Amino acid sequence: MMYTGEARYGDWIERLLYNGIGAALPIKDRGTHMYYMDYHLGSCLKYYSRNAFTCCSGTYFQNVAEYSNLVYFRDANALCVNLYVPSEVEWKGPVGAVKVVQTTGYPETGSSTLALSMERPATFALKLRVPGWSNGLTAKVNGQAQPADIQPGQWATISREWKPGDTVEITIPLHFRRVPIDEQHPNRVAIVRGPVVYGQEDPHKWLSDIPPGDGELDKLMKPVANSPAIFQIDNEPVVQQRNAFKPFYSFVELERYRMYFDPLHRRVLW
Repeated sequence: MMYTGEARYGDWIERLLYNGIGAALPIKDRGTHMYYMDYHLGSCLKYYSRNAFTCCSGTYFQNVAEYSNLVYFRDANALCVNLYVPSEVEWKGPVGAVKVVQTTGYPETGSSTLALSMERPATFALKLRVPGWSNGLTAKVNGQAQPADIQPGQWATISREWKPGDTVEITIPLHFRRVPIDEQHPNRVAIVRGPVVYGQEDPHKWLSDIPPGDGELDKLMKPVANSPAIFQIDNEPVVQQRNAFKPFYSFVELERYRMYFDPLHRRVLW
């Protein structure tokens, strides 16, 4: 991203943040760390390595430390927002320091707010990364919709004279979709909402019937009461109600889950 200035690389960073290092079990004392998960098509789980102080013991911390460098980028006349995470940054802009504080519930909700502060009004561009998977991102400045050119995988640029106290509200609709695991297996998919991979709880009791189209899948996924990030397929029978889908990062040690599905296969009892 630093070499090319292209926003599309932010999608890769975001996937790693939520589904890679962000989904790992926390490191314990004496180098105890999570190793690779079990990705069987049936039941999977997260577990700790039997060996302490392998390469993961060091690279884990290197990854965590690097993420703070990937939230914001800049060029001579613009501040670029790459990741939608609770954060703050101070940028030495063209006419002085600009501070931005970001508050958000993303990726469990689809909104983020940027609050700007500076000593005096300043003209510059604020660039917002539009995820390549997104459709319908909108931005408002002080409650007013902005006519920015918004294209998936690009930067949405808002150029204006900014004043102390200005706010930017970003809305990114989150929809469920099916993502093939690779080109060789286009019908073996993971269930993804926004940038987040979802897993099915308690998978060896019942295999959910995954709709063949993204639109139908998104329509059938309904949030569980009081749990906005946990969903249930709406046409599941009552016996299956506890087999909900939740973010991969929320599964804890040795909690069984199912990550991959073959939508063309019929559901079966295990």
